[in-house]
Amino acid sequence: MTFLPHPEHNLIRGGELSLPLVYHCGYNDWHSAARLPWHEHDGFEFVFLLEGAVTFELPDGSGFLMRGGQYSLNLPHLRHRARYDVNTPCKMCWIVFRPNHRNATRNSPFVREELRQIARRCTRAGNCYKQCSPALTRTAERFRDAVIAFFVEPSENLHSSRLRAILAQLLIEAVMQLSSPSASRKDEYIPAAIEYMKKRRFEPIRINDIAAYLGFSRSRLYEMFRSETGLTPNDYLLRLRLDAACDRLRSSEDSITRIALSCGFNSSQNFCQVFRKYLRQSPSDFRAGGVSGVSSLLRTDVV
Repeated sequence: MTFLPHPEHNLIRGGELSLPLVYHCGYNDWHSAARLPWHEHDGFEFVFLLEGAVTFELPDGSGFLMRGGQYSLNLPHLRHRARYDVNTPCKMCWIVFRPNHRNATRNSPFVREELRQIARRCTRAGNCYKQCSPALTRTAERFRDAVIAFFVEPSENLHSSRLRAILAQLLIEAVMQLSSPSASRKDEYIPAAIEYMKKRRFEPIRINDIAAYLGFSRSRLYEMFRSETGLTPNDYLLRLRLDAACDRLRSSEDSITRIALSCGFNSSQNFCQVFRKYLRQSPSDFRAGGVSGVSSLLRTDVV
């Protein structure tokens, strides 16, 4: 198993919880881009994206976009990475678990046959991602809070007990929802807002302009947009502009300043700052790397 630690990882080994079922688990709060190159796990992996958006890539060149409010299942030994080797800003928690481990029942609420059933259900579902139900989202948020508490007061033994209990509940709910249809709400207003942003992404538009176009207040737009996409309107607009800028960097010899201004950024300095936040490198380094044939940071055609 290959795992690449990051200073903002709150990673907990199963041994720290006296829980052999779990290889490791944790919570990340990445305020800026973080490197996540090719890796794989010995066990099944659930990833719960609480906020933001992340595009994962597989060795065959395929990939999938996860938005806030979704979760994914990766089967053991699936090689994957974040697009461009970089996780864009997001908040996520995860569990890597091994239901077939010889001591997996120890300190867990599961008996051996239940763990076999979990393994069968996960294997049958395959590599996939789904919309979280409201209940699953609440449990994932409770898991996040328990992970944070574990690190804030590591000497408090009851934090380990609490974390084991919530982890088991999260695992059960995630496995059970694998066989349920995704509850994906489609709101006619959000596609309209996105289409408005796409057409005007290179213009100096404001979020108030989008809200006025739809006939909503700014706060209502934020609420609806985050519920549907997992992103704020500002974040979505920035990603649209960055996608266009990445294409220009790969396909043209225009200066960084020219590309920045043509893609809706007010200066090359602001462009470089945003680019580094989302892609963990400068536009010049990105261009020099010769990245080609890679899908966008945000599949804006999927809403």
